[in-house]
Amino acid sequence: MAKIAIVVFVLHLVFLFSNVFHDAPNLHNIFGNVFIVVLSSLALISVIFVYAKFPENFPSEKRGNLFVLLGMLLFLIGDVMWLVDEIFLNNKIPIGGFADLFWNVGYVCFIVAIIMFISFSFRASNKILYWLMTVGVLIGGYVLYSDVSEDLELGSFTLSHAIQDVYILYDFIVLILIIYLVWPMILNRNRLFYSWIILAFGFLTRVVYDRIFANMSEYGTYYTGHPIDLLYIVFYMCVVFVSLTKFRIMSND
Repeated sequence: MAKIAIVVFVLHLVFLFSNVFHDAPNLHNIFGNVFIVVLSSLALISVIFVYAKFPENFPSEKRGNLFVLLGMLLFLIGDVMWLVDEIFLNNKIPIGGFADLFWNVGYVCFIVAIIMFISFSFRASNKILYWLMTVGVLIGGYVLYSDVSEDLELGSFTLSHAIQDVYILYDFIVLILIIYLVWPMILNRNRLFYSWIILAFGFLTRVVYDRIFANMSEYGTYYTGHPIDLLYIVFYMCVVFVSLTKFRIMSND
């Protein structure tokens, strides 16, 4: 699975940073979407393997992995909806459509999954969790507020831009929750520490991507197949490698 994902990733890199199909906008748009859907599909398949491998005698942890699976499924459906809108319905950059609906619910699933994993870590109190979630909401909310207030001041506020800013809020919440989850793993030298760090890096690339995408979509400079999509697909590669790491750990136990 990882080898296939690497091959697709490299081909996508060549596509993003070369002149392939730049003179044929329709083909460029098709391939730009297809590469993303293939990589998100491989990420979902890798998560399914981990979920199927997870032992039944750990039902709580398995439910946490189920929410991760649901999150990846919804991310894939969102990518497919974007592809359908752009290629078949000819709606270029369809912000605010069904794709955003699935991506939003997908983020909620990831947040629920991480909170569930935190609850399994036998902490004395969950007060710190609530404080961290508050900090994440405040940081993401500040970014959201500053961007929206600037748009309102300039008279350029749009629903599509607001939707993109909400993803930044999700990203901050997920990152802070992961940091809270992995900190005891560092002290205990837990083998799953590295997989969570890789996943955190994946969400970090989404923070950068979502921020840049929001600005590019506002000024009409984004198109599917833009080099900035590299940051988008890195997340899916991180999911593949995280799943591979977890699968190997469970296979050796």
